[in-house]
Amino acid sequence: MRDRFDGRTKALKLITNVRRRKSILSQARVLVRLKHPNIIDYFNVDRLHVDGQSHYFLLVDYLEGPRLSEVIKKHHRKHKKPNLFYMLRVFYQICRGMAYVHDQRILHDDLHTDNIIVTGDPTQPIPKLFDFWGTQGARKISRRSFDLQCAGQVLFECMTGKETYKAKDLGRLPDDIAAIIRRAHGRVHNYKSFHEIIDDLEELRSWD
Repeated sequence: MRDRFDGRTKALKLITNVRRRKSILSQARVLVRLKHPNIIDYFNVDRLHVDGQSHYFLLVDYLEGPRLSEVIKKHHRKHKKPNLFYMLRVFYQICRGMAYVHDQRILHDDLHTDNIIVTGDPTQPIPKLFDFWGTQGARKISRRSFDLQCAGQVLFECMTGKETYKAKDLGRLPDDIAAIIRRAHGRVHNYKSFHEIIDDLEELRSWD
């Protein structure tokens, strides 16, 4: 639907889980505060009255573009090796978005390549993260670590085209990239924040 006030195309995300509706509405009111170029815009939480029943919904930006999972599959069907520059540019922006989210004391809790839409020009991709439903417990190290591990899985899929993580597949990648994936996935000597991943990526800025 097109908003007649600002001209932007928006989508309605219906909240159909009645048992968790109160919790979801509370989380959604937090999400509308998020403003970052790599995160979908959440505009409002409201409800419609149809046939005497209330239907709650979240008004979000309508994004055009493939999911990151589709981009990865398409690329790896055509090429044996990943486009390091393209994938690192996408992953860097994902980490920037997630660093912002954690700084707001919000979790994603479901970060994977199906929850990332790649928008923008093909030569200048802009990944957009969505489906944030982990607004509680963001101060707990274990909960933040889960998002970091999921990010490592995202980078692994970008670089290998495979969904199942296997350490042996890292041997085919450049050492610096493999090290980032290992540290994100690891339980010992692992990353403590997305800012640390960004620092390591900054040292590889030759891809930019």
